[in-house]
Amino acid sequence: MPHASQPEPMFGLLFQDAPHDHLLVRFFGSGASCQTSLVCPVGGGPVRVRKALKSTAIATGSLNESAEVQFDRDVAVARQLHARAAATGYRLLVPKLLGEYPPLPGQPQRGKQRRGSSHPPTAPRSSYWTLCNGGTLFGLDMACVRAGVSLPRGLVLHFLQQVLETLEFMHADPVAPVFHRDLHPENALLHFAPGRLLPDLYIIDFGRAGTRAAPTAAAAAAATTEDDDDDDDRQRRCCCTRARCDCKAWDVSRLLHDDLLSLLRCPDHRHPRPDIDTDTGSESDTDTDTDAAAGSCPLCRARRMLQAADRAYWAIVAEDEAAAAAGGHGRGRAQQHRKRQLAVPTLQPIIGFLRREVAHELERVATAAEFADFRRRVLVPVRKAALALEAAAPRVAATAGELVAACEGVPGPWSVVALDVDADGCAVDDPRVVPAGPRRSEEEL
Repeated sequence: MPHASQPEPMFGLLFQDAPHDHLLVRFFGSGASCQTSLVCPVGGGPVRVRKALKSTAIATGSLNESAEVQFDRDVAVARQLHARAAATGYRLLVPKLLGEYPPLPGQPQRGKQRRGSSHPPTAPRSSYWTLCNGGTLFGLDMACVRAGVSLPRGLVLHFLQQVLETLEFMHADPVAPVFHRDLHPENALLHFAPGRLLPDLYIIDFGRAGTRAAPTAAAAAAATTEDDDDDDDRQRRCCCTRARCDCKAWDVSRLLHDDLLSLLRCPDHRHPRPDIDTDTGSESDTDTDTDAAAGSCPLCRARRMLQAADRAYWAIVAEDEAAAAAGGHGRGRAQQHRKRQLAVPTLQPIIGFLRREVAHELERVATAAEFADFRRRVLVPVRKAALALEAAAPRVAATAGELVAACEGVPGPWSVVALDVDADGCAVDDPRVVPAGPRRSEEEL
């Protein structure tokens, strides 16, 4: 029996897919293709996010792309954006890529080739990112619903300004403009900087990003035919009713007609969902404010400015499609036209308007008595949890078997290690791999 002053041996999960090993802190969640975890480097350092490709996703993919293709695109686009931001001194609200790692030598290949796909089976992949500590925008909205309060207009203006600034930076690259094409509330993360009460909004997940805003009719005609089930699924997720429309590709259309702006709604004025013109893809004139007072509301004005930008974009698309039709529909012409980059309306006028409005409105969120309930019941608890997350210790269990059972399905490679845990927490300077050899990766679970 060890002396009372000696640390008791406990067990942790060690990820071994990077130059510096990492210990599991907690699981964040699991999507269709990836599993995310909070980890800390062995030997100390800030916690970070590990994003690992699931073996079950490699064979399925989506829209005739393998999950690995989207995983690699996420890494490549983030690296491209941060390189450009560093060169220009721009403060980019996208988590920073800390490293992307191929499988260790000798790891077996996983997954099966998708029927009808040219993508071969592949091995595990993982990437490491800086932490956004405040959770998703969807989570903040749910916290407001549970507390019976609304997001203050000043905070909504703040979030909208930051989303548009990030999109404008992405769209404005003269060499390789980036269009996110998958904006939704779970791809928008909050982050509380040290000493600040109010969070910033970061955009994540560039797996579906591209360098075109949307396909033209010629491109759609030359596109690979999809299964009926895939087409039906796209119709459910699309913001309009046109066959084979990919208007999600224009980020402002996605922002206006999908879930993100429905969360960033004005708390004082109702806005009906716009009717979509199935011929042009733009919203019809029936989208009007239901309250005359909305005319002076800055958030409502910003929304109308976004709608005007959206109409201008669809006018560009219509002109581009007409040019494609006039040029003929030969295979070579269609392929050449598909590679063209569409010009998109600038968002700078809307961003400038929001900057003038946000400072005053945001100060009221932090100090005004009318938002005291929001601060007490939502903002302060979320911020407290966010700061605690950055100081979280590695997850430990009393037995190796208990930890293996809790971590079933986690993409590897990983090992269970023995740690020394005392009253002060976990000493992780020298973790010892358990000789009994619990299973190292999800294939064996």
